[in-house]
Amino acid sequence: MNIIYHCVAGGIGTIVTGSPWFFIGSIVPDIPMSINEAMSTEFIPEDVPDVIVLMYRVFHSLFILLPLYYINPYLTLGYGVHLLCDGFSHTGRFTWMPMYPIKWRFPWGKEILK
Repeated sequence: MNIIYHCVAGGIGTIVTGSPWFFIGSIVPDIPMSINEAMSTEFIPEDVPDVIVLMYRVFHSLFILLPLYYINPYLTLGYGVHLLCDGFSHTGRFTWMPMYPIKWRFPWGKEILK
C-alpha cells in the first residue's frame, strides 16, 4: 500500500478509536520510504538504496510493536494495522519480513495496490 492508502486507513482508525495516535502509527512505518520518495520522482524498487531498504525492514518488523505499546496502545494498533496491510500488498524486494532480522518472508503478498 502507498502512503495515501495508509492515511485513509489511519483516518478511519482514528475515527473508530477516537485517538490520533492510531493515525500516527499507521504512517510512521513508511518514514524510510518517504525519504526515498522525496529523493526521486519515480518508484523503482531496484533503485532504492540498500540503507533505505534496511530501514524499511526494521520499521516493518513485529519486534518494534512491544516498545511502541509503552508509548501508547493506539500507536501500536495503528502500526500493526499498517504492517498487516503491507503484508498482503507487497512483493519482490519489499515483501514483508515480519520477524526481521530473521529472514523469513511473508508468503501471501500480492501487488494489489500500486
